[in-house]
Amino acid sequence: MAAATLRLLHDSRLRWLFAGALLASFAGGLVHGALAARLGGMDAIELQTAAVSRGAATPLAVVLLVLIAVAGRYRDGSWLHEALAEPRPTRRLLVSAAPVLAACGAIALSCGAAAAAGSGAAGRIEPGLALVAVGLHLVVSGIWALWMLGVAHATRSTMLTLAIGAGLPVVVEPAIAGLLAQGDLGALRWLLPGQALRAIAELPATGGVLLQPVPPAVLPAALGTIVACTAAIGMAAWLRERGPQPR
Repeated sequence: MAAATLRLLHDSRLRWLFAGALLASFAGGLVHGALAARLGGMDAIELQTAAVSRGAATPLAVVLLVLIAVAGRYRDGSWLHEALAEPRPTRRLLVSAAPVLAACGAIALSCGAAAAAGSGAAGRIEPGLALVAVGLHLVVSGIWALWMLGVAHATRSTMLTLAIGAGLPVVVEPAIAGLLAQGDLGALRWLLPGQALRAIAELPATGGVLLQPVPPAVLPAALGTIVACTAAIGMAAWLRERGPQPR
């Protein structure tokens, strides 16, 4: 099963996806580096955090990879062969997830490095701080990849996976966070999944020049949201795999 998933990851579409994510990440880091040069007075850690957290194209790249490598297999029926070969849902999920999560990790690491390099090309870069920003980005991206993997298995739909993975962080959560801020309930936004991940990724940035500082006091709420979402999505995927397999 793992070998079949690895063969699928050699799809030419994924190679183009990887190349596009790297170019977009470098461009994102370049933009943030240029902004830092214009604004001035920005701490190096805030610049590196902004470039990697906001500049890297990892979230969308992970969604598209899971869309092709997982959700698409339900659509074309190829997942049925693996379901018949391995009837145990837990083992089936774990074995098939390992190559996909490894590929997502490679994307996160490469995109984070590309974004840091882009910011360095436009402004300044401190390797030690860049490593901190990329390390946090890798952790957050791993959690995001795990969520998207669970969503793909739970929904078994390419359209729903894309709608949740792209629509939630880009459209839905910013709108909810804005409404909460207008109603003096801004602290509740850290209970949103995407905002909770952002709290982890951008915690070191305290300067407030380009990024709004994340109060350390919200960290327990953010971690609680991440644990709850991980458990809920994992349970949904496991329960769906225990049910009848698609024919």
